[in-house]
Amino acid sequence: MKFFVNFFISILIMSSIKIYVEAETIDCEYKEKIWTGLNKLIYYCDVKKLKIFSNGLKVKIDGASGQHLSDYSNNNQVKGIDIIGASNMKFFPSNIENVFSNLIVIRIAASKLIHITNEDLKPFTKLKYLFLQYNLIEIIPKNLFIHNQELEVISLYYNKIQHIEKNAFSHLKKLRVLDLSGNTCNSFGYAQTRNAVLDSVEKIEEGICQSDKYTTTTTTTTENPLKQEIEELRNQLNTKEKEIQKLSESNKQKEAKIGNLQQEIKNQKIEMENQKKDSENLKEECQKCTTINKNLNQILNKLDQKEENILNKLDQLIASSSSSFLNIDKKFDCVQELSEKEEELKILEFTINQ
Repeated sequence: MKFFVNFFISILIMSSIKIYVEAETIDCEYKEKIWTGLNKLIYYCDVKKLKIFSNGLKVKIDGASGQHLSDYSNNNQVKGIDIIGASNMKFFPSNIENVFSNLIVIRIAASKLIHITNEDLKPFTKLKYLFLQYNLIEIIPKNLFIHNQELEVISLYYNKIQHIEKNAFSHLKKLRVLDLSGNTCNSFGYAQTRNAVLDSVEKIEEGICQSDKYTTTTTTTTENPLKQEIEELRNQLNTKEKEIQKLSESNKQKEAKIGNLQQEIKNQKIEMENQKKDSENLKEECQKCTTINKNLNQILNKLDQKEENILNKLDQLIASSSSSFLNIDKKFDCVQELSEKEEELKILEFTINQ
């Protein structure tokens, strides 16, 4: 009876709260990491500055500042938002979907959040992972996640949950992790598999709830968050190790390429030196050829001169030979004439003797 009185008092108080809107530009440190329950890197905004100046105000996120990582260029590529320690936040912030339109991960932790409705979650139809740890939520209303059929992981551990209405989770066909540990109503604990989630949902539908006096459940629920944080750290460590391994392999490949390039440079240097030597040898040969050519030209000139001299001498010889032949002919004619005269004398002498 006391529980239901407190429950209805809580509803009346929440319905009487006046919710005002305070515009705020968040300061993002953009990061990548593997979240608990995820098997891939998520690019997200780690909110570093979110001031709530007075209680009772609903924050409207009207923009985000911060430097994107080198592989990303705009907020449409942001898949997650992480708000931790916004100590005066009582209500789920509005207008996030107009700043980050493709969110699949939302975490609002340690922020004194007391109230959340299906209207708050309505814009996030792609949402897969919702973490609302260490807040002051007391009631999980029915159809809270009616617009979030893609949800796979919900964490509500260490809130003040006293009542979970029927049909709060039963329609979530993809839900595989449900953490309700560390709450006033802690019967459901930490469900890490689809079957465990179904068991928890069945208990919720039956209205089963037990208090913290059951120490066995309390022990389990206090360990689970630590296990989850350890698992998250382990995932981050594994991610870093993989990144380091990739960098190491990349460095090895680069070192091998550098070694190959250095060897190619050495080979090219040797080849250039050999070509230089060949060029010098060729130059020397060309110089020798030039000298030989000059010598040949000189020899040819001398030969030409000798040839000219020889030709001149031949001409002179021919000229002198021609005159000699003329003299010989004349002498021959004289001899012949004398011979004829001698014959005539012999004939005359013979005649006389007769």
